[in-house]
Amino acid sequence: MAKRALKFSVGQRVWEFDINHRVYPRGGGVGVGPIYAEHFRPLWIKGVEGRSYLVSRYEDGGYPFKVSFEKAERRFMDDADRDDCAWVDFHRCRVETAVGRCRDGAVLKKVAELVGYKPEGAE
Repeated sequence: MAKRALKFSVGQRVWEFDINHRVYPRGGGVGVGPIYAEHFRPLWIKGVEGRSYLVSRYEDGGYPFKVSFEKAERRFMDDADRDDCAWVDFHRCRVETAVGRCRDGAVLKKVAELVGYKPEGAE
C-alpha cells in the first residue's frame, strides 16, 4: 500500500474557523458585525501518530489532541487558504457591485469568460 502524502507538516501553523470567536471593530456602531478574518484561530501541528495529527492550540505544544488526517483536511487550512477566505468574504460583494455598475461590454465579456459564464445561444 502506497504511503499517503500529508497535507500538513509537523511544526506548521494551521487555522481553524471558529464561528464563536468574534472580534468587533473598534468604535463600531449599530449593525456592525464581527471581523470575518478574526474567526480563525491558530493551531500547531505537533506530530503524527498513526492516522492522526497531534494538534495543539499552543505553539509550545501543550495539551495536544488527535485529529484524523481526513478530518484535518476538511477542518484546517494553511495561511494562504485563510487569506483567500478572508479576501473573498471582504471583497466579493464589492466586486459584485462594481460588475453590476459596469456598462462596458468588453469588460463584462472578460468577466464572463473568467467566471465561466456562457450566454444562451452562444457556442
